[in-house]
Amino acid sequence: MLLFPTHERITPNHVVVRRKASYTYLHMSEFNSFNWRNIQGNLVQVSVAGRNVWGVNRSDEIFRFEHGMNSWTKIQGAAVCVSCAADGTVWCVNRGDEIFSWNGMMWEQKPGRLRRISVASSANIWGCNSQNEIFYWNYGQWQKSDGACREISVAQDGAVWCCNSADEVWVKRNGPHSPWERQNQRLHKISARSRDEAVGLSRDGGVWGMFFLLLELIFTCFLSLLWKLLEKIEYHELERN
Repeated sequence: MLLFPTHERITPNHVVVRRKASYTYLHMSEFNSFNWRNIQGNLVQVSVAGRNVWGVNRSDEIFRFEHGMNSWTKIQGAAVCVSCAADGTVWCVNRGDEIFSWNGMMWEQKPGRLRRISVASSANIWGCNSQNEIFYWNYGQWQKSDGACREISVAQDGAVWCCNSADEVWVKRNGPHSPWERQNQRLHKISARSRDEAVGLSRDGGVWGMFFLLLELIFTCFLSLLWKLLEKIEYHELERN
């Protein structure tokens, strides 16, 4: 499959209030239809998956959004990065790079040290450490992946997006054994929706959406039109004879 990347800057500009540690919620009825509304509270990092919304503030306090009450509930523990999945999986890392998973009642420590963590399900968990090495969770232990990054995000379809120290954006479209593909946009934060869609922040505070056109579909349509044209030419030639 051939993919052609396009990058669109997302407006309105007031979304950059996140740089002031204010949390803005992005509601998407359709992926290309963005409507911003402000949510009370102050967070420096947030994770959204399905109805699950978790975040941390500048004091490393952890919060979970309660939709029924339209408010935040403080969760025990401390973290600098938290990530949740649609299946209810929640993992976090603290300032000591220690790793924890939420069992519904308390945090359980996991082996290893990571600086950033991202979960898409209980079986799809990725992270990177202070040396920018990349790891994924595999049957109860960490496996080292190729590449290097300082920000990472895994999508529900298994694709992995990341940003390295030069703000280069890379994606593995088909899991840990697929190659990294370089993208054109430079970002220092990234959030993956699928192998073809991601949203990220540039250092000037801009919010960018990365979408992909299926050239395979375009090529198929072109061949179909070409075939119809050849049929018409052949028909006219037969009429002439």
